[in-house]
Amino acid sequence: MHELFLDIGLILILTTLIGLLCRALGQSLILAYIGAGILMGPTGQEILKWLNGWFHGTIPNIQIINNVQLINTLSIFGVILLLFMVGLEMNIK
Repeated sequence: MHELFLDIGLILILTTLIGLLCRALGQSLILAYIGAGILMGPTGQEILKWLNGWFHGTIPNIQIINNVQLINTLSIFGVILLLFMVGLEMNIK
């Protein structure tokens, strides 16, 4: 259970940092959310492996998310809520 809170905390911290970077560059927050998802998911792990080979093993091989299946399920609910919020804001007229 503590791993879940750690995973969610890491997701929120990384998303906030990328959001601040995107805001400073004048980009949308959706871009920050997508970027954080890419960095913390399997693609980010592959990027770390590639960088580790490029820098001759000096970058530690860490796994950012511990419980991948639970985070995947929560991310699906997040997308559903995001689409619901977009539907609420949409003006049909």
